[in-house]
Amino acid sequence: MGTDNAWLFWLNHVEMVEKVSARFALDAALDVDDFKQELLLRLVRRHHAYDQTKCRPVTWAWWQARAVRSAIRTRDLLLFDPATIEPRAATDNGAGKRRLEAAVGISWVRSRATSLEWNSICVRASGATENELETIFDCSPVTVRRRIKRLANRLEKSHAK
Repeated sequence: MGTDNAWLFWLNHVEMVEKVSARFALDAALDVDDFKQELLLRLVRRHHAYDQTKCRPVTWAWWQARAVRSAIRTRDLLLFDPATIEPRAATDNGAGKRRLEAAVGISWVRSRATSLEWNSICVRASGATENELETIFDCSPVTVRRRIKRLANRLEKSHAK
């Protein structure tokens, strides 16, 4: 089935796509329109893998929405730059100071972590499920936990010195 047919198919189901998008976007505190756009593009790109005899369009859209949510979380976390956190005004009862201290701590950890360890921390902190961890890293969730634990041990030893 060509791309034109894929667009036609999913645009005929646009109301359902909007409902699925709204549900996932609101649950993940994401922008609904951006999520809907990402989901629709993924549905069209992955339409060749959709088998109508195995599931209904809403089921396929639901699984694709999970993948979109996971991809958005990962992309946003990997693009996170602690240097963008600025202290708030002095009247915030110390909240700005705590944010600045957290940003310095994050920078310190990031500077000592390998890219795999940092990505593991970011994705794990985003609340990714075990299945999402396996999909993102193409390894067992236990391996992801070991990476984080190894980094924590290394940081404890370097901090104790």
